[in-house]
Amino acid sequence: MPEEHPVGRRLGNVILGELDRNQSFISAALPMRVLPPLFNRYTDGRSYGGHIDGAVRPIAGTPFRVRTDLSATLFLSDPAEYDGGELVIGEGEDEKTSETACR
Repeated sequence: MPEEHPVGRRLGNVILGELDRNQSFISAALPMRVLPPLFNRYTDGRSYGGHIDGAVRPIAGTPFRVRTDLSATLFLSDPAEYDGGELVIGEGEDEKTSETACR
């Protein structure tokens, strides 16, 4: 979903509000600021592919970029409730899937 999409902005604000009220997140992450989330949806045969999250993210609608020190994935439904690909973190023997990473 494009970052400027009204639905994405509204849902992003809900998530940002919840993060702001979550003392465990605040004390663990110590954020100076939190950027709105990006929303991705993958259909049959599609994937994001292997990558390393970028350390610098542009701020939509501005000429500014911000260093990002923490990335997170929020599942909007339980991974066991859908078929298809899954989040994989790491590689080789250090690999964690969405099933094991969420425990």
